[in-house]
Amino acid sequence: MSEDPAETTDLNADAEPATRPSDPVAAGDTAGYGTVELEANGLTFECLVEHPSADAEDEGDLAVCLHGFPDDAGSMVPVLDALSEAGYTAVAPYMRGYAPTDPAPDGEYTVRALGTDATALLAATADRFDCDGDRVLVGHDWGAVATYAAAAAKPGAMDRLVAMAVPPRFNALLTRYPRQALRSWYMWFFQVPGAPERALRWRDFEFVEFLWGLWSPGWDYSRSRIESVKSTFARGDTVEHALEYYRQIMGSSLKELVTSGPPSPDERPTIEVPALLVTGARDGSIGTELFDEADRAFDGPCRVLRVKEAGHFMHQERPSLVGDEVRRFLRE
Repeated sequence: MSEDPAETTDLNADAEPATRPSDPVAAGDTAGYGTVELEANGLTFECLVEHPSADAEDEGDLAVCLHGFPDDAGSMVPVLDALSEAGYTAVAPYMRGYAPTDPAPDGEYTVRALGTDATALLAATADRFDCDGDRVLVGHDWGAVATYAAAAAKPGAMDRLVAMAVPPRFNALLTRYPRQALRSWYMWFFQVPGAPERALRWRDFEFVEFLWGLWSPGWDYSRSRIESVKSTFARGDTVEHALEYYRQIMGSSLKELVTSGPPSPDERPTIEVPALLVTGARDGSIGTELFDEADRAFDGPCRVLRVKEAGHFMHQERPSLVGDEVRRFLRE
């Protein structure tokens, strides 16, 4: 554990900087963004890509930005914009199993596999675009889970990390925060055979909109953004693959609970990579209080940013605010 508790910053929505358009309706639209295929960890990842802006002071740095559920790579567009302005080559892959990225050939959607994907994508991006500068890994929701796993397993693969919406060691916190077990009702529902698949596809993926409204109350997301996500889930077996993320992590957690008892928030290994953790104060999926003990997972420095008037999708709800904080963190 780090010697000092995690620094916490609270930011109000009305203090949002105006360095970029902050319209939450437009955030996350992918029109005009290029794509690239990257081979990493035995899979072909379809990625959105944004190169350093013409007026960026430095170039050569790179970032990989990982999305969560129920979402797709387009959710990371506001972060790509912020990183591009800071001189980064930034890619946002569709995660394994999310079409058009390959499904896992061995059916593995474990945390370990996601972390290995993340480090492999950092290496593949560096090779593809000849980037020899700093490397940052950014993750939201399941992307955050992958980011923690990658940083714990291979801290030398990145210079900094940004994790949004999910705190480190979330599985251990479930037993310490009983209200969170209720907020995570969908995780238990997703263990039921067959029913979640039908629920997700019901009435043109209306369940996705239900979750977005529940997790980010008041977010006026654009129709193009939600339709992009629905289109992703409608392709191939994306629904089945996305649910496997939950089934495999819950399966391993329950097995550990039976054999070893409740996990500890002080479990090893700790993370040495400097980190910015971002949580929305109105998140209806994961309570912001779960970030109070985030420093227990780190030997390196970490700062917790709580975004007021934002929920689970804070990087899309308050794109300028989050983007500017990410850039500030990368300059520290």
